[in-house]
Amino acid sequence: MVEFGSVSTSQRVGEVIVLSASDADKHTFIQSICSTLFSSEQDVLVGDLTVSADLSVFLYGLSHKDDLHWCLFARKVLGMIILFKWNERSSFEQAKSLARFTEMHFRTPVIIAADTDTLSLSAPAEILFSGLVLQNLSRFVFYNSDDQKSIRQVFAVLIDMLIQYCDERG
Repeated sequence: MVEFGSVSTSQRVGEVIVLSASDADKHTFIQSICSTLFSSEQDVLVGDLTVSADLSVFLYGLSHKDDLHWCLFARKVLGMIILFKWNERSSFEQAKSLARFTEMHFRTPVIIAADTDTLSLSAPAEILFSGLVLQNLSRFVFYNSDDQKSIRQVFAVLIDMLIQYCDERG
């Protein structure tokens, strides 16, 4: 069981799902944003970002294959971040599949983040012309998993999308 410390009943909590084929990538991403990390018995990594005394954001590193966790978290999240390695076709294919799944089942902002981890943005033609289609609530960004500032910029894009989404809904 995950214990979230001293979250009071008057405190607001936002939740974001972080998905990746790599547990290490999820861990690095969440650790770069959150001051506190928890691990559950069900292999869910949870990061706690305390924004203020009244607001915390929890980032959940979930497996894309675990239906139970999807049912518990996905319907109430602020958004999702899908991570993949830019130069790895199998990682890209999993990200593409996750993007399609989230678009079909959830109405929430989705960031698809390609980890370049180098300065080179070259990629195989299969990735460049593979049919990744972004819907209205999706954005594609590049980041470097070795750079904490770069990781935080991905999270900032999600926050900007949430603000825009709220403004559009009135």
